Amino acid sequence: MKIVIFFLLLISSVKAQDSIPLKDGKLHFEEVVEVLNNSKENLYSKGKIWFVDNFKSADDVLQMDDKEAGILIGKGYRDIYVDTKIMGSIQKYKTRAFYTIKIQIKEGKYKLDIYD
Repeated sequence: MKIVIFFLLLISSVKAQDSIPLKDGKLHFEEVVEVLNNSKENLYSKGKIWFVDNFKSADDVLQMDDKEAGILIGKGYRDIYVDTKIMGSIQKYKTRAFYTIKIQIKEGKYKLDIYD
């Protein structure tokens, strides 16, 4: 649920800025977050907990889990519903939005990338 709220906030901020964060022609959001008084190990644990809390099976989502390097990479998707106007009538259809979440962790900060 939190990821859905995140995407809604991302979309609303993109509309407010009148620009879409693109990298190599694809949607790409990145942010470096400083978290004072947090060790690399603590931030890594919180990242793992985030994946567990936000996906049905974190084991299926996580593609890379390297505690020593401080990297978590997961791939997932969300079903989204789109209204489109076809021949004067509005049609609803369901599609999937695939994405990759990469978290790089260091002492006191982490970098979050969401792309694809």
